[in-house]
Amino acid sequence: MWMEKLKRSTAAPWQNLGTETLVLQPKAGKAHELNETSTWFWTRLDGQYTVEELFTQFLVDFDCDKDEVRPEIEKHLIELRQQGLIE
Repeated sequence: MWMEKLKRSTAAPWQNLGTETLVLQPKAGKAHELNETSTWFWTRLDGQYTVEELFTQFLVDFDCDKDEVRPEIEKHLIELRQQGLIE
């Protein structure tokens, strides 16, 4: 996953709400609220950068411990993929 260039699904419209984002799944009738961390990744999942490249920049922007946040970010990206929100 870390060397993949993921992108947002075009079937999931979204709206940035400041530090949070609302992502819709019209066909499933679902809405997902993303927190600040998830929003940071969501807005950058455009298929241009690998997850590893984004993660490296995330560590700079948020000044956090990579060993602490890496498993959480991976878990969240897997969930987004399973829900069909990223490709």
